[in-house]
Amino acid sequence: MHPDAGGTLRPQSSFLKAGWHRPAQRSFELRVPARLSKLGALAKSDSSGGIDALEEFLNGNNAQGREEEFAWLADQPAAAVSWIESLPDGPLRNGIIERVLSELARGNPTAALAMADSLTAPDLRDAALTSVLRRWASDSPIEALSAITAREEWRDSPMAGRAFVAAATSFPRQIKELLAILPTEFLDDSFLATATESLLTKDPGAISIWFESVPTAEQRSTIAETVMLHAGRNQPHLAFIWATQLPEPTQRTDALQNLLHKSAQRNPDAASALFNSPWLSTKDRDSLLGWSERITPAE
Repeated sequence: MHPDAGGTLRPQSSFLKAGWHRPAQRSFELRVPARLSKLGALAKSDSSGGIDALEEFLNGNNAQGREEEFAWLADQPAAAVSWIESLPDGPLRNGIIERVLSELARGNPTAALAMADSLTAPDLRDAALTSVLRRWASDSPIEALSAITAREEWRDSPMAGRAFVAAATSFPRQIKELLAILPTEFLDDSFLATATESLLTKDPGAISIWFESVPTAEQRSTIAETVMLHAGRNQPHLAFIWATQLPEPTQRTDALQNLLHKSAQRNPDAASALFNSPWLSTKDRDSLLGWSERITPAE
């Protein structure tokens, strides 16, 4: 699946057929292509020009050379993995993992996944898989999430949550469709909280769609609690709005009272306006008014 002009998911040819195509009649050698070799040398020399060279490699004018170099990466995964693992840890290697493999995944997710999955250092492999899976999920979310959830090692790791967030932030209107791909047991409190935190960072506007898409009151409660936790630090009025969505009456009442008290300490006028929130039910409003009248003389 990929988006049409209106942002709707529609079928596309299998990712197995996608790729950086090998130029006709070209012989591919195991040695690293010149510009990739130059990046490796800059990484090893700790040169300050490495990041600029990476930018030139990805966005410079030599499109034909770049196509051949990406084709080499796809055609010679063992040599490409050896080259990546030979680079010292640092900003340039991180940039290659984050941007070069991500760009390869845009054209050939199969090759990019195979390369990332072949890396032997656990931290390097995790970073590479995360980069590739995020790109794949952003471009072809249905295929990517289906493949991720079919593989136990990925399904039970943080990478699945990262890929879901990448897909959800790229296609916020399709969150419910994407959510349907994930196994029911996947939607535990930890996953819901992590996905909510990531969506808050990347696309706060998608939170209400995310909230409405999960199937149970308990799951909606976890999302609301996560938003409250983050918003409550600096935006108690926003946390108050989400507290109105807690399904359990006692928990909701306690949260509303606590947040109203915090808002009153920061801005009494703004706290008074919370009573007029359209999210607040009549029953909860009456309860809060009675509570505030009882505690006001003591403050």
